[in-house]
Amino acid sequence: AMSSNDIVLNVDMDRITLNDLIMLEGGTDAKSLKVLLGRFVVDKEGKYIDEDEASELAGKLTLTQIRAASEQIREAMGGFEEEAFPSPPKES
Repeated sequence: AMSSNDIVLNVDMDRITLNDLIMLEGGTDAKSLKVLLGRFVVDKEGKYIDEDEASELAGKLTLTQIRAASEQIREAMGGFEEEAFPSPPKES
């Protein structure tokens, strides 16, 4: 069994569709985020894995990993739909 630390995400904009953007509009619920992040889960060779398995693994991501991935997605989108992704808290 893989621990969450073994889960590697490779955020690729070619794997985000207009349907994803529609899903993300008005904020992201956890289930939607799990589906979306599942698309970016790669195996040890860096290949994207089967969607069902990926989604299951994505469900084991830690909040730290989720925040990092959300940040990458936000950056890659250049602020497009910026409101849709959860932002990490600002450090004071």
